[in-house]
Amino acid sequence: MKISALISIIFLLFVFADLQAVEIQKQNTRSTLVKLPWSKYELERISEIVSSDGFYGDEATESQFKVTAPTYRILHIAAHAVFNDSSLLYSSLIFNKDDNSDEDGIFYTYELYNLRLNAQLTVLSACNTGMGKLVNGEGIFSLARGFMYAGSPSVVMSLWSVDDRSTSLIMTDFYTGISGGSRIGNALRKAKLKYLEEANEITASPLYWAGMVSYGCQDPVTINDKPGSNVFLFIVIILIMLMMPVYFVLKKLRTV
Repeated sequence: MKISALISIIFLLFVFADLQAVEIQKQNTRSTLVKLPWSKYELERISEIVSSDGFYGDEATESQFKVTAPTYRILHIAAHAVFNDSSLLYSSLIFNKDDNSDEDGIFYTYELYNLRLNAQLTVLSACNTGMGKLVNGEGIFSLARGFMYAGSPSVVMSLWSVDDRSTSLIMTDFYTGISGGSRIGNALRKAKLKYLEEANEITASPLYWAGMVSYGCQDPVTINDKPGSNVFLFIVIILIMLMMPVYFVLKKLRTV
């Protein structure tokens, strides 16, 4: 699908970093991030609900994200996230590394301050993306807050290390809700209630479903416009404005 900078007809960007194992060395702390088996299922199901482009596996690179993300109305990132409680600007999302780029595959929060997004909604389907520190007069600084600073007024984020399977199921029903015109928070609430209807005694624990929350503007997101509809609406309004003086002149002549 071609990108139109004029009327912004691209709706949803998927980024799915399908990692077998990524090892990160940071401040002498070594952690291993394993594969997320339900993430690809999540994105495939959502792509059946809304018009979207997806970047999977080797395509889900940091350089690809930086180039394409500003042109999309919705961003959905299913990947690993690393929370850095000692330096919040170094909390990060983990993409696949592109050997042909200078990017290292680790997208830090501070990099969002040099990015300008046009997304109405960003969904961070990853762990700890809403975690941060409370700053007086500012709120909580986190990865999610960074996306809002970059221009996305609405963010769906996680408050802890969320379960891969339950998050995928909830996100699928969440997109069913917003595609039907529901407000963001209401769509997420209904998706959680549906999840609970099918959960067992273990997976009904809030640990599995309560971690994903919405932050920021809760207005419905427009995701199913037909290309050109915004231009058509603009033309119709202009024609009405041009015809109004003619209407009043004709009306006045009839009364003479």
